[in-house]
Amino acid sequence: MLTNLSKFNTFSYIFIFLIPFVLGIYPQPAHANDGHRIEINIKDYTADYCFFTAYYGNKKYIIKDTLYRTAEGKYVAEGETPLNAGLYAVLIPPQNIPFELMISDEKDQHFMVETDTANVIKNLKVKGSEENKAFYDYLRFMGEQRQAITDLKAKADTEKSKKKKQKVADKIKAMNAAIKQYQNDYVAKHPTWLSAAMLKASTDVEVPDPTKKMTEEEESQYRMNYYRKHYFDNLDFTDDRLLRSPVYFNRMDFYLNRLTYQIPDSITQTLDFILDKAKVNDKLYRYSVFEFVSRYGNSKVVGMDAVFVHIVDNYVKGQTFDDVNKEQVAKIIKTAKEMKPLLIGKKSPNINMQTLESENLALHDIDSEYTLLYFWDPKCGHCKKAAPLMVDFYEKYKDKGIEMYAVCTKDKDPKLCMESIEEKGYGIWTNVLAMTDRQLYYRLFYRIKSTPVIYILDKDKNIVMKNIGAKQLPDVMEAILNK
Repeated sequence: MLTNLSKFNTFSYIFIFLIPFVLGIYPQPAHANDGHRIEINIKDYTADYCFFTAYYGNKKYIIKDTLYRTAEGKYVAEGETPLNAGLYAVLIPPQNIPFELMISDEKDQHFMVETDTANVIKNLKVKGSEENKAFYDYLRFMGEQRQAITDLKAKADTEKSKKKKQKVADKIKAMNAAIKQYQNDYVAKHPTWLSAAMLKASTDVEVPDPTKKMTEEEESQYRMNYYRKHYFDNLDFTDDRLLRSPVYFNRMDFYLNRLTYQIPDSITQTLDFILDKAKVNDKLYRYSVFEFVSRYGNSKVVGMDAVFVHIVDNYVKGQTFDDVNKEQVAKIIKTAKEMKPLLIGKKSPNINMQTLESENLALHDIDSEYTLLYFWDPKCGHCKKAAPLMVDFYEKYKDKGIEMYAVCTKDKDPKLCMESIEEKGYGIWTNVLAMTDRQLYYRLFYRIKSTPVIYILDKDKNIVMKNIGAKQLPDVMEAILNK
């Protein structure tokens, strides 16, 4: 029966504690440049197969191959070409418990791994790969050190004497210092190893004490600014092997989500900062660009389309990406072009529609402090649920300088629109629809793909807020009115 290895089996855990490897020295394999062959022997495991997987960005355990049990009871990952340098893992069904393998270059791709199902990590042995031997010595050492520190902390909690508590605390501090020194020595001794690059990249920068006297608030701000500025100092942006591990994505993701204000202007500054560093390596740069395109192009957070447009305008348009589908790139550029006029703060596109009394009325001709632009469909289920909320909202806010310009999207069907307006009580505000082909362009101008859609415009018809639900409308409007 396979044991739970949650304490040991994830590489991301390694870099939280930043504990160094216990080194082991082994000769280089004889077949350094002859493709790859990794022989795996799992004692007491007799299933027909296991999986050989890889990392890429935030994608964990991408299956590269299914390894079938040989007549000798082993599982072999092999091929005529070398594996890309990166972090790999073998998954053992049915729980798919992983154990991970380092591939730093073409020279270290022929080795043997032996373990058992009683404790995959603790009992794992490596022959023929100096780095992987060190890697698993490290995992075991890390587990021992973590447990020792945990035990010491528990002991400190039971001590009543301040002197004894301090003695335990000093011991833990000394252990952490020794661990840190071990790590630094390891990185310095093996600068070409992927494990060293990952370990170094995941090491936080140390913030020096301020050189002048500061208030508590000033020192806190100084430390945060220094930390943000130097956060990537230990990450080698020239090393694209880090893409094929969790390290690059996790570091980048933490900086974006935890060290950046979640507003478009701050995020775009952070992206510029990261991409400026990433441009030294084409693979790292391209990955970063399209990771950001995907992240902010698919964001459900209001206003993040501005980040998407910024990325496309500055890093995708006019660029050549040989390994990216040209049609997909063209679609991304087209989407950003359509979004750009609809960003918060932009002047809303003017549309000239027809009232149900057959009179033309342009959006920009509405004279009010705020205009609610509302696209709805008589047969839309979400629109039906929103209807009473929209009526209540208008009744409450119509005397506060707010007017409604409601577009019924059943184009050229005034009868259906009229019936639904009467049914929903929408007759209290301005209702319009498209009755000519030219007026139908509103769908393109405002990218109407579903309904309902709500925009809040100011007196000058600039977009103040958009894509909010009817339930949130009163709270949002109150915040706008109260600045």
